[in-house]
Amino acid sequence: MSRSACVGHTHPNKYHRHNRPKHPILRAWRKFFHGLRRRRLFKGRGKEFYALAFSVFLLDQVIKIIVNKLMFMCQSIPIIPEVLHLTYIQNQGAAFGLFFGQRTILIAIGIMVIMLMIYYHYLIGVHDPTQIALALILGGSVGNITDRILRGSVVDYVDFRVWPIFNLADVMINLGVLFIIFYLFKRKKRRLKSTRHYSK
Repeated sequence: MSRSACVGHTHPNKYHRHNRPKHPILRAWRKFFHGLRRRRLFKGRGKEFYALAFSVFLLDQVIKIIVNKLMFMCQSIPIIPEVLHLTYIQNQGAAFGLFFGQRTILIAIGIMVIMLMIYYHYLIGVHDPTQIALALILGGSVGNITDRILRGSVVDYVDFRVWPIFNLADVMINLGVLFIIFYLFKRKKRRLKSTRHYSK
């Protein structure tokens, strides 16, 4: 090989800045900002995501306003006697009475959950099925945090007698979490199957 052929040729260096393995957190943030730039907040699929989250929030708040206006505290209306009742309470804690009276902590946790849902919305793919789950969790979280900020406590009304009283926002949050767990389990199972198939 002549010396002239080597002019301008750079030897691949594994320590070059483009070849360095990026930290997973840095990769996640780059992916997040790429998704944010590509979707431009409320454009494209972002509109559907926020529309679903807002629908959950709006329905939750409308039901709570109706319950608050038409029922008095601790009033219980049987829908299916001894099975399902409409019982009006104001919950100053989280699920199962956790963090009772810790309004500031619960608001801070709620804000963190909202930020995480928005973060993952732009981090994952546009057509990823978990986008629906993230929107449900976002809408429910905004609904409950709105109660804590404006009313000082969360309005609960669904009473199955054998379970702590809850509301629509709680249902949406739990549905979203269960969907994500189910989807991740299913995807892991699919990967294990494909790994076994290629290993044969």
